[in-house]
Amino acid sequence: MKVFRSKGLTKSSMVLSLSILAFYSLSASAAPTEASMQNAEQQYQSNIEAIDVIGDRPLSYYRRNLVKQENAFFDLMNQLIDEDDFKVTCKKQRMQAFSRLKARACEANFVSRIIGEATQQNFDSMSLSSRMGGPDGVNLVADVKIQLALKKRQREQLEAMVETINNNPELLSAYQALELAKQKVMLAQQQ
Repeated sequence: MKVFRSKGLTKSSMVLSLSILAFYSLSASAAPTEASMQNAEQQYQSNIEAIDVIGDRPLSYYRRNLVKQENAFFDLMNQLIDEDDFKVTCKKQRMQAFSRLKARACEANFVSRIIGEATQQNFDSMSLSSRMGGPDGVNLVADVKIQLALKKRQREQLEAMVETINNNPELLSAYQALELAKQKVMLAQQQ
């Protein structure tokens, strides 16, 4: 019978490894007590490594959350409001007339209706005045009338929104989430 020994394994290390093996086999055969289980669990809990990650979320995260909250609020409000003029549509619009930059804007339906009607009247009056030989260009009186009509409808819409929010707890919750999302965007912009 041949015995193979590695160069690093001596008689004392073999005795030590045999004694460790014997200890584990004896302890494995003994039934664990409740105290030893609790002690083992405490040692396990104390050996768990905890890693704390500290960081900031990017501004885009808060903006996406704001868009999500706006969509949720206005979708619910549009379902609850009866008047079509007060329903709100959110979309990306050009920031300036000849710019490709777009920004998200939420507008009530009455805004585009009033501006469209005024634009049509302005075109009609320009074509009539050009045939009559009168001055052409932007009619400032019409612009003031447009602004007054918009402000009047905005007040009416605001009153309808407040009443609807106060009468519907789900819409109130969506409104509070929207306001919280707006505050988080403002805080993220300041940092």
